[in-house]
Amino acid sequence: MKKKHFKNLYTTKNVPKQPITCGGVPSEYHITKTVAQDQESEIKTHYDCYENSVFSRHTWSAPILFSPVELKKRLDSFKLEGRKIADLKLVGLNYCLQSYHLESLLLKETDDAEQIIDYEAPIGIYAEIDEPLLIRFEDGDVLEMLEETDGEHRVSMNRIPWDIKAGTNFPNIDASAFFKDCIGRTITAVELHICDLSERENYFQPWNPAEGQTDFVKNIILRFDDGNGLKFSGWIDFCNVDYVDCNNNHVTKSFKEIASAYYDLDGVLEDILNE
Repeated sequence: MKKKHFKNLYTTKNVPKQPITCGGVPSEYHITKTVAQDQESEIKTHYDCYENSVFSRHTWSAPILFSPVELKKRLDSFKLEGRKIADLKLVGLNYCLQSYHLESLLLKETDDAEQIIDYEAPIGIYAEIDEPLLIRFEDGDVLEMLEETDGEHRVSMNRIPWDIKAGTNFPNIDASAFFKDCIGRTITAVELHICDLSERENYFQPWNPAEGQTDFVKNIILRFDDGNGLKFSGWIDFCNVDYVDCNNNHVTKSFKEIASAYYDLDGVLEDILNE
């Protein structure tokens, strides 16, 4: 199967050796101060300093958290329960909705052996990403979330500007349309699903748990007032974001219902039909 390759716009090679400054203060200072200071005060701090408004995981000040205790402490500091979602944004590409992933799901053959798009085919409301998902609340605060791999969590608030540019691959999906059922929902609980450390998938990735750590957070679920939720989990070096029902089952919709979320639907359909 021919795959459509997306140009790698920015790589870690482009990260300058010298720290980017913000108001004359090196970005390393902001990272150290954020981690050391009281967690709750981070909500009121300024954005991290991204060169040319391009996202960089190296500039992002959110620490990588392994410990369930430290992750819970950080999430609690953001006081998420009771907040209503106003908008969502994917900083970068949703890999699982590229054309070559959809070909086997959407193509069907007519009686005349013609290949057509099946607009009724079910599609999971699911994103596979390597740059953060931004969730903006009605009060203007923005929650930023990303899993680096299984059990490695990065979360922050108001550290990434809403108009940030992708640092790896252009976004292909409008998250506010794709996850539209989340908009207007209120977070009622933040669930940490904890497993024994022996169950963790290492994927040959570096792993630095705290000394004596015996368990880890397998996934985080932001539970909403209708019982559904957004589940965040790590896989290899991707973050999976699933819209799940009250039983944590994947929610699906027809392709027809989610097609408008594509920034370039015509291009995607052309690629599917020509592959």
